[in-house]
Amino acid sequence: MAERVYRLEFVSNHPFTDSEFDKWRETMMLSGLNLPSVYDVEKKVADVKFAMNYSFNESDIEAVTFHLFCRVIVTAT
Repeated sequence: MAERVYRLEFVSNHPFTDSEFDKWRETMMLSGLNLPSVYDVEKKVADVKFAMNYSFNESDIEAVTFHLFCRVIVTAT
């Protein structure tokens, strides 16, 4: 499935409006991208639930620290 990045300017807990949904759907179609399937949405829900309950271990922290350190080195050169 192709991906498109959307910039979030405003975040709300309110349901999106019909016009917001229509604009998103139109943008997807004009970009030649497929709308997500029910499977795609269910998978994303499961991914988010997993992430919300994940506990980082020492190995995870070392990997993130190393990645950030490498980015600093690359950016500085």
